[in-house]
Amino acid sequence: MNKQDAPIIEKTYTIEFSKESLEKISRGQRMLGSHFSKEKDEIYGAIKPGDTIHLKEENGPVIAKAIAENIRFYPYLDEEKIISMKYTHNHALLDDRYLSRNSLLEDDAFWNKVKTSRYATLFTIKNVEKLSKI
Repeated sequence: MNKQDAPIIEKTYTIEFSKESLEKISRGQRMLGSHFSKEKDEIYGAIKPGDTIHLKEENGPVIAKAIAENIRFYPYLDEEKIISMKYTHNHALLDDRYLSRNSLLEDDAFWNKVKTSRYATLFTIKNVEKLSKI
């Protein structure tokens, strides 16, 4: 079997989301996922289009699965680059079409949580399939 005939192996990754983000994903209101980390991990640089993502509630169970597409990696983040990412991607990450006071608080909490990250992976989400009630 040569390289061209080799089967494509799709991998599965588990990524945590806030309950609010999972609700938006399940309603089709948010289709951009993110993974921030302080070090290169099993997701950064490895996830590929077509891989399966298990969507997990923070400190909770896996409640849905989806397919990753349009993946972008952001290395060597610092405060300036994260602020730039916020202005570029905030709308898609937090879906400000439905902004409320709680969404603004979620916005601050999210960016404060990731501000010390050194690596980020952004990806679009498609084919969301619920595994349990959100």
